Amino acid sequence: MKTAILTMWCAAFLVVAGLSPALAAGPSFGQVVDGVDGRKNTKLATKENWKKYKGQEVSWSGVVQDVDSKGSKEAKIYVADKSRPLYKGYNIALITTEIDKASNLKRGQTIRFKGIIDNFDSKDPGAVVELKEVQLP
Repeated sequence: MKTAILTMWCAAFLVVAGLSPALAAGPSFGQVVDGVDGRKNTKLATKENWKKYKGQEVSWSGVVQDVDSKGSKEAKIYVADKSRPLYKGYNIALITTEIDKASNLKRGQTIRFKGIIDNFDSKDPGAVVELKEVQLP
């Protein structure tokens, strides 16, 4: 009962603040991939969908596939969300400056991360979504 009341209060606060509860959390990974999947959408629909997603902050999770350096100040983490098709074993690329944390990740480790949607690359099927300014646990 208390949880339901708290949930309703939070939703009401977000509406009063001008945000819908769904938008406050950012889009899900599935929503983004489905919106930019070239097999499911026309080129115009893909471009219009991308405009909605680019720049949004999201909090997702996935399984680490690999970690590589991207210059001396950034790491690139390849992550799989198996709810959508994978490309070479992954479908999310994370760019982070948290080198120490990234270097301690292990293949097969499930992680939760927060970042800003920055880029995508359509694949057949699905897409790879790239996040920047990623914060790791």
